[in-house]
Amino acid sequence: MGPDGSTERGFATTLSETSGVADHEGAVDISPEHVAGTTPGVEAEVSISDGAIARTLRAYLDRHPNEQGVLVQAVQLVAAEQGLASRRTFPLHVTAGALLLRGGTEILLIEHRAYGIWLQPGGHLEVEDDDLPAAALRELVEETGIDPADVVLASAQPVYVECGLVPARPTRGEPAHWHLDFGYLFTTGDHTDVGLLQDEEVTGAAWYPLGVAARLIGARVLRAVDPDAVIIAGASPRG
Repeated sequence: MGPDGSTERGFATTLSETSGVADHEGAVDISPEHVAGTTPGVEAEVSISDGAIARTLRAYLDRHPNEQGVLVQAVQLVAAEQGLASRRTFPLHVTAGALLLRGGTEILLIEHRAYGIWLQPGGHLEVEDDDLPAAALRELVEETGIDPADVVLASAQPVYVECGLVPARPTRGEPAHWHLDFGYLFTTGDHTDVGLLQDEEVTGAAWYPLGVAARLIGARVLRAVDPDAVIIAGASPRG
């Protein structure tokens, strides 16, 4: 997220702002039995099921009911769509992000090449990802060169969930669409540092104090030290 509230997974535009659908907590059923399976042709591309995504979103909203309003249309799309883990599913699919906390005081951010803004590492899901935390870890390692042996998953539950609008990318055959970004907290020791960056995606990486990181990418960084911190879910595209 940039200083203006935008992020690489969207540009400060939420589903609530564009659709005009009023908040109606509990009106949409995203229980696993309600959410359909993946669509033909998509199932082979991904291994994380729609049901697993729905369960994770439901559990997150149970823990953070104050975010029901800003995520209500995301909930509707999760209930209506199939193949949510595939980047070829429109108008919404899932991405995974990683908040890496070093020594309890610093967060690792990357400068995204395509969007030119600072973000937490993350991206689209891949067929080898067994679950959402695994996808977040893979993206962290790929983009920053961090040694996975130096990284510990702090919680199997996401510390933030955000939904943001991604502009159309005609060269990729992608219309404007939504990214539903599930963010996971990882920790590492005081002396861990980045390795070889993923040059095609990342132009830089740096460790930021929590307060500075919060100004750069948003209040979700506060969840790195306080799982119950109140944040306002914003836009978060993953390119």
